Amino acid sequence: MKFGAVFDTDDEISFFNQWLFKRDSTLIDNIVFYLHYHVTAALFLAGCLIVIVGTYIMDPIDCIADQAVIDVIDNYCLYHSTHTFVGNPEDILTAHPGVSAKNSLESEIKFHHYYLWVGLILGVQATSFYIPRGLWKTWESSRVSTMLKEKETLLAEPSKEEKDSSDVLITYFRSKNHSTYYLRLLICELLNLSNAVVQLTITNMFLGFGLLNLKLDVLQLLRETRPLQRSDAIDQMFPKVTKCVFYSYGASGNVQSYDSLCVLPVNAVNEKLFIIIYTWLWLLISASAIAVFYRIIFLWSSFRVFMLKFYMQETRDRSMILKKLESTLGIGNWQLLNQLSGNLDSWELTKFVERLHAGLNKIESKKEEKDEGESTRR
Repeated sequence: MKFGAVFDTDDEISFFNQWLFKRDSTLIDNIVFYLHYHVTAALFLAGCLIVIVGTYIMDPIDCIADQAVIDVIDNYCLYHSTHTFVGNPEDILTAHPGVSAKNSLESEIKFHHYYLWVGLILGVQATSFYIPRGLWKTWESSRVSTMLKEKETLLAEPSKEEKDSSDVLITYFRSKNHSTYYLRLLICELLNLSNAVVQLTITNMFLGFGLLNLKLDVLQLLRETRPLQRSDAIDQMFPKVTKCVFYSYGASGNVQSYDSLCVLPVNAVNEKLFIIIYTWLWLLISASAIAVFYRIIFLWSSFRVFMLKFYMQETRDRSMILKKLESTLGIGNWQLLNQLSGNLDSWELTKFVERLHAGLNKIESKKEEKDEGESTRR
């Protein structure tokens, strides 16, 4: 089947490109969050589909055996596992690393049947990377998008009628309970970091903790000129040539064994896929740790002011306005301002902060006048 027959129009390709490379019109998180729920989830999902096709649709195994069992040997060895010998002495002649005519007392038999579960494991892992995103979307409750819907009204100069009353969005920003906004985002980012560590651990456990011994074996893999003669740690995890023994009853009723040599093309795919996943997870964990550190130092008020000032245009009253907001707004409102800065350009953000400052001053002035009036009546 030709590739063009599957994608016979540009609509499917256009949809895929939009899904993979475009973010939401309203940003409620950051780039590290995006790497988790979009890029990493897509990587694991793509790996899941590739492995499922290679294992259950293509030809994942080819075994050389006696003609009597040639029709069943491939399926038998695929679903009942194959094995290799680990630690064979050098004086034993082997056709391939881990494969010999007989096992030495110093050798250890290692069975391989994980490749049947790779697709399922990767699919579950892909789902896990979207859970913190779904939780954050629920907790965020469309706060940012609600404010952006009235962006034009907010940024426009107030009319004479509006000068006597506080702006609707200013009132929403001040009165809406945003006290847990920062804390919930921090929890979701900690979940991202924890999930990446857990998935790396699960991947290591699934492969018998062999990924811990990768080290420079990847460089050796790139330089290898005889891939079927390798004996490094990666090849021991993903052997391309293995052994399989099939037992049956002969005409006399005795058990007959058929020793076969099996080639596993599916492991050539698994090898590259898990090296990519292993490397990516370490990079993702590093980026997630930096994101959590950034979120923690956001508690420092001077850092919050510095970051907002960085995104705003330089104006004469900028420092004075931010200093006033620093003493007025809580950490939740500051985090909401930080999220808005990713959806507004510098001019729009500056106008918003100025209107916010003016609106809060107006509310405080009215409150002071009310308190003075009550004191006079007493």
